[in-house]
Amino acid sequence: MKPLRESMEKNMMPIWKGKVKVLLSELKEADAAVLGASALGWEAKFQPITPSAVPVAPTPATVPASTVK
Repeated sequence: MKPLRESMEKNMMPIWKGKVKVLLSELKEADAAVLGASALGWEAKFQPITPSAVPVAPTPATVPASTVK
């Protein structure tokens, strides 16, 4: 685990250096998968909904009549 710790310390914000522990999980693989998936779902539930980064083309119903040729 030494290379992992060294890489982590090298790439982390200075405020956290020397303060983070790296531990091996004691969960069974199946339990870890279920807990990881449920954590993602729980996190998504409380995230604010943000507008899509993909622009949406206006439909004829949303285009002002003055701009239609």
